[in-house]
Amino acid sequence: MAPKLGDEWLGFITPSIDYRHYFKLGGLYSFATRITGAASFGPTPQHFFIGGVDSWINRFFKTQGTPVTDPQDYAFFTPGLPLRGFAYDEKIGSRYAIANLELRYPLTIAVSGFPLAFFGDTFLDAGTAWDHSVYLFQRAPDGGWQTRDLLLSSGTGIRTYLLGFYVHMDIAWTTNLTTWSRPNYLFSLGEDF
Repeated sequence: MAPKLGDEWLGFITPSIDYRHYFKLGGLYSFATRITGAASFGPTPQHFFIGGVDSWINRFFKTQGTPVTDPQDYAFFTPGLPLRGFAYDEKIGSRYAIANLELRYPLTIAVSGFPLAFFGDTFLDAGTAWDHSVYLFQRAPDGGWQTRDLLLSSGTGIRTYLLGFYVHMDIAWTTNLTTWSRPNYLFSLGEDF
């Protein structure tokens, strides 16, 4: 919250939610769920950009760089992550919502007789950002449905510790329910949600 105390001050309030639940399926298998979002209100609302993952090494942008347009964006612009397969700033708005579903499982790989611990996952990500109104779906030209403002992706990944860092490699495909994209390869550092 930033109260507007004068004409030159910013003024906004931003309630947010981050709900996670993990289901143990037996052994090292688990199913992770996450719902997160926020909405900013006031004369100068905070903005969110969605797309990509935390600590993304080979990130790309929809615009020509970090989506900063006003000086206050340096302090208050906030990413909504993860939304794998999309550009780091795929959608921008004063409100956002993201849902993640992920099946996690162990992968044991032996290299020259030495076992290495890897963890795999299969995921489904969905999210959107908006300012005033949002339309998740629309009619497709063939009479079916396709996404409009909703971003959807699915894929698989592998994780392991390498030189003390938790390293991720994901392959994600985006879809509008009519077509699928080419694979996007994401390399990142840091823990899972």
